Amino acid sequence: MNDLFIQLPILFLAMTLGMLVVPAVIDISRRGQWLDKPDQRKWHTAPTPATGGIGVLLVMSIIMLILPQGRAFIAEAPFLFFGYILLAIVGIADDRVNLSPRMRFVLQLLLASAIAFSGHRITHLGGLFGLDLLPLAAQYVLTVLVIVGLTNAFNLVDGIDGLAGTLGVYILMVLILLGWWCGLQGAWPMQLALAGALLIFLQHNWRPAKVFLGDGGSLPIGFTLAVSGVMLMGHADQMPALERSRMVELLCALFMGPVIDTLRVFADRIAQGRSPFSPDRNHLHHWFLKNLRTAPQAVITILIVQVATLVITYLLHGTLSTTVIVLFQALVQVMVVLALRLAWDLRRSYRMVRTLERIMG
Repeated sequence: MNDLFIQLPILFLAMTLGMLVVPAVIDISRRGQWLDKPDQRKWHTAPTPATGGIGVLLVMSIIMLILPQGRAFIAEAPFLFFGYILLAIVGIADDRVNLSPRMRFVLQLLLASAIAFSGHRITHLGGLFGLDLLPLAAQYVLTVLVIVGLTNAFNLVDGIDGLAGTLGVYILMVLILLGWWCGLQGAWPMQLALAGALLIFLQHNWRPAKVFLGDGGSLPIGFTLAVSGVMLMGHADQMPALERSRMVELLCALFMGPVIDTLRVFADRIAQGRSPFSPDRNHLHHWFLKNLRTAPQAVITILIVQVATLVITYLLHGTLSTTVIVLFQALVQVMVVLALRLAWDLRRSYRMVRTLERIMG
């Protein structure tokens, strides 16, 4: 833990720099009319800059380049740092001119493949579905699928004020603690720099938002979270079998919310005969917002659900198999959505009844 305390000032340095950079980015965006305008599928009602990702990128990059430990990590894992920058640039361009989804997907595949071939791979599943050490070909395929899938799942989380930033900070903090637990500390400079930048961004993104993260922030942050998880999985193959399974369970709990929500939304859209990438208001955060009315309430409740899932997972370790624990995590996410849908239907039915009563006197 002493090593973590030594590197913790990176967090505060990033926050200090963010206090200068993020407001400047917001001001420049407003002056240049680089604004996200409201429409029928968006919750905000006034044109708002979607350039928060630029501020986060600048803070993280400056911190990584000026600090010796940051430069050391860039040398150790260049594909993560430069992958972040590439995805941020593409995301920023997409926020401005709507790039082809195929172009973004191909770039993600290339970056995920580069990570896998650089030596950072998911080498085992810790007993999940009865599997432990994976064949080499399966390691490459699974690593690419996980990185691309988690990158896009986190991107889709960015739907209401404060949610992506809050979950990003939460996941980063847990990843840092897991790195301390298993002895993988090299990624801490980038993780701490990102967390500090996001904390300052959140000050301006909490409702009413003065700036949005945009694809220029959510895509590269999702990529960083995914690669950090993969690095932990690869490092955990040196741990005893019981600890490997605990790592799998905790990482699954950490990312299960965005993954299940994405799969559920895609399945609903396909069942309706629509493209899985067509926009709607069917995500978990939308259902929370419909029932709780305010974005802060929705964000805090979602965070409580995610933290509770992680804590329960930790407590269940050793009492149930890894497969049962992971399936339980998925079931919790599904049940939360079903409960929210039921609550919304009951509220709507109640309002209809009251309206009819008023009409009929």
